[in-house]
Amino acid sequence: MSKIFKIIKREYLSRVKKKSFIILTILIPILMAGLMMTPLLLSRYKSGSTSIAVLDKSGLFKNKLDNTDNLFFNYFDGTLEELKQTYKSKYKGILYIPVINIKSPQGIKLYSENQFGMLHSIYIENQLEKIIEDNRLKEEGLDREYLAKFRVNLNLDTVILSKEGEKSSDSKLSAGLSYVMGFMLYIMLLSYGTMIMKGVIEEKKNRIIEVIISSVKPFQLMLGKILGIGAVALTQIIIWLILGTMISTSIMLIFLPEMLDAQSAQVTQIASANVNVDNSQIYEIIDSLKAMNIPLVLSSFIFYFLFGYLIYSALFAAIGSISDDASDNQSIAMPVILPIIISLFIMINVLEQPHSPLAFWSSLIPLFSPIVMTARLPFGVPGWQLALSMFLLAVGFVFSVWMAGKIYRVGILLHGKKVTFKELKKWVFYK
Repeated sequence: MSKIFKIIKREYLSRVKKKSFIILTILIPILMAGLMMTPLLLSRYKSGSTSIAVLDKSGLFKNKLDNTDNLFFNYFDGTLEELKQTYKSKYKGILYIPVINIKSPQGIKLYSENQFGMLHSIYIENQLEKIIEDNRLKEEGLDREYLAKFRVNLNLDTVILSKEGEKSSDSKLSAGLSYVMGFMLYIMLLSYGTMIMKGVIEEKKNRIIEVIISSVKPFQLMLGKILGIGAVALTQIIIWLILGTMISTSIMLIFLPEMLDAQSAQVTQIASANVNVDNSQIYEIIDSLKAMNIPLVLSSFIFYFLFGYLIYSALFAAIGSISDDASDNQSIAMPVILPIIISLFIMINVLEQPHSPLAFWSSLIPLFSPIVMTARLPFGVPGWQLALSMFLLAVGFVFSVWMAGKIYRVGILLHGKKVTFKELKKWVFYK
């Protein structure tokens, strides 16, 4: 046991002390913070104003186009040719509106020396469409505000009927949480598994492994490497959580006044429009989170991450021991990588049908269950299914470590030979 601990310590310290580990561990939360801050910073930035000369021959749009903070409309009389000669001194473009038939408007053009941005073009189109619609409604004797009274905004309440009684649920919230947790497991299993495989290949290629094997058993070396890199992964995740919480809190404190001002302005606008504010959705989300049993979801997520990592890391370690040529190992590793990729596709189906036969059976198979069952958890899983899945995952862990140990024991000292699947079978069942 002391030898395994020494290997764990060596694997852990050798990776944690690397500059790449330190830089990556610190850089990722900063990059995530940058992604969070970019929209807020861009909202502060105001580009130069754009003025457009409007030549309205129809008379339908006179003084009806709404200006924005950086887009202004100025109305002119005269001819289009005159404006084309003089507009560049003050304006970025010309909006020409001929006499049109509002039932089939044609011929409206936006002239400019340079191409307009997408947002400005869409805004102008929306303004023109709104004014044309208002004129059509007016011809029919209808009013936009009167029609708005008949619009319905319906929120469908979903309720789960269980033995404990009725529970509120939110499929969108469950799907969002399922996707985040499932995708996180997909990334971590693939990245840390391949890290173990590359580490074994590197040691085997440099012949360091022969020196290490002289003092420890191959199985001890494999187990120590798996647990050591697992400790590295756990350390990195904990640091990311701490830094992410600190950075998110700092961002909230910096931008909180602006967010409160925006919320205050929105409340004022709603009040002036005599619209009743409905807070029921907030309470529904809170009830849905309570019904979801968040402690069970998070604890199960940790369980499936740990055992999923142990299964796949053992298999990747066995693959890394087969050959010291990285290209050969990549091709042999495909049977191990494919279940992870397939699990991701099954997870996408689970978001739509979390209780289908495909979701049920794949959440019991140890190679699929870490991602699939994690994705099913927010939708609610019967206790017996969760217990059976965890039991089978633990059995799969024992079997995969046993099988990987058999392959690792022989392959780690093998050099200069391509190994076939038939030979791997002999290594596994050799007594």
